[in-house]
Amino acid sequence: MLTVADTILIPTHSNPIRHLWIILAKAKQNPEEAIIVNITTQRSDSDKTTILKPSEHPFIKHTSNVNFADARIANIKHLEKAVRKEIAIKKDPLSANLLNKIQKGLLKSPHTPNKIKKLLIETLKHN
Repeated sequence: MLTVADTILIPTHSNPIRHLWIILAKAKQNPEEAIIVNITTQRSDSDKTTILKPSEHPFIKHTSNVNFADARIANIKHLEKAVRKEIAIKKDPLSANLLNKIQKGLLKSPHTPNKIKKLLIETLKHN
C-alpha cells in the first residue's frame, strides 16, 4: 500500500527511463487521489525552489531539483497496480523533514499548477 512520503520509480510513456516520483499528499475528499512530483537532475534552467542534496535521500546521487511544473494528481490504486506489476519500483520513503521541505516548495514555486497548490492547501488544512 502506498502512502504519503513514499517514493516510486515510474517510466513515462515516451521514455522508458524511470524517474523518482514522490507522493506528497492524499486528497481528503478522495483518498484515491494523490499529489505527486518528480525529481530531476539540476540544470541551468531548472526550478531552483527546492534543491535536494545526495545526503537527503538514498536514491539521490547528485544535486537535484523538484520539478514542480510537472506536479500532478495521480490515482493511488493505479500506482499500486504498477508497483505490483513491476512497471514501477517502490523506493525508500522520505523523512518527515524532507516531505515538509518539498510540500513547502510546492506552495512557493511559481511553476506549480494552481490546482495542485489549491489541493495541497486544502489537504494540509484538514490534517
